[in-house]
Amino acid sequence: MKRTVSIISVFIAILLTVNAGVYVNAQPSAELEVTEIGSFETGGYTADVHVQDDVAFVAASEAGLCILNISDPANPTLLNQYSVDDHVHQIHVDDNLVYLADYTEGFKILNVTDPENPVLLGQFNDGGEVGTFRIVGDLAFLSDFEDGLEIVNISDPAHPTEAFQYDTGISFMFSIEIHNDLAYVSDYVSASEKLVRVLDISNLTNIEEIANYTIDGEVFSIGFVGDLAYAMCSYGGVKVFNISDPPSLVQVGSYNDGGHAVDSAFLEGYLIIADGEHGVEVLDIADPAHPTELHSYFDGGSATNLEVVGDVIFVGDGDDGLEILRLDILSGVMDLSGYILVLAAAGVMAVIAFAILRQRKK
Repeated sequence: MKRTVSIISVFIAILLTVNAGVYVNAQPSAELEVTEIGSFETGGYTADVHVQDDVAFVAASEAGLCILNISDPANPTLLNQYSVDDHVHQIHVDDNLVYLADYTEGFKILNVTDPENPVLLGQFNDGGEVGTFRIVGDLAFLSDFEDGLEIVNISDPAHPTEAFQYDTGISFMFSIEIHNDLAYVSDYVSASEKLVRVLDISNLTNIEEIANYTIDGEVFSIGFVGDLAYAMCSYGGVKVFNISDPPSLVQVGSYNDGGHAVDSAFLEGYLIIADGEHGVEVLDIADPAHPTELHSYFDGGSATNLEVVGDVIFVGDGDDGLEILRLDILSGVMDLSGYILVLAAAGVMAVIAFAILRQRKK
């Protein structure tokens, strides 16, 4: 009798152990769906979009700045537009102010207290070519194709003034990202490579370069999550770096499908990419070393920029204007194949145990 109880106990223990392992290892795989819910033809090439409340500010090559009412994303309507003298590369909105990088016309600040009547408030132009910028407090960090890194004091929006300048040593400074007290700037090197310089900007009177890295592919933008940096390297794909020790960046992962990755946003463990050749792509970055594509949406446009608000993706789609997409994260689907195998094994074990019990009774 004791031997019988012992056999049954071992069987139950094995069954529970195996089942526990299966439950621990089973992972739900999310189903994603991206669908277009609205669009707006801006005219010309749409380069950037920024959303604040029910208003979308869209940069277009011919119209300049388009200001749209998006209270109904399926039917965006034009409130007004602000014409520029050159070409708006980038925009940023902060409360009632819109900041514009107007290429050869410099850096502009608009008052949009009344979105239907935008008014030029201030302008900074020293003859350079402003491509991209980042706002940090009362400072605007400008990427100037000619003059390198320019830092503009915007505490008085009506009179922006240059506070500091840093010459990167290469005449074509392409992009800039700010993270903590560091600036990651991208300099033009060749048609296929970019030199990313890491600058310590904790003391603006003495900016110092602490590292530089040559990266395959043109670095259009960088997104940060904790100690990880996700660089959109155009034809070099997405490269993931550990930046816990900034002077010694370590690449830990990558994703490259041959497209033209230029911009990105993070949402619930996913990386959403604007890819000029493949449209909008959604990557699972649960394992940063191996980002994997879960879904994509492409209708022939040229995605250059995106912004995610809730489950809605606003895409600057090149010549196709503004596209408004909805991202649905459907119910996860549990992979039970391993569990079924365990049940089958448990069944076999049960038959064997029953046979042993019958043999013992004889």
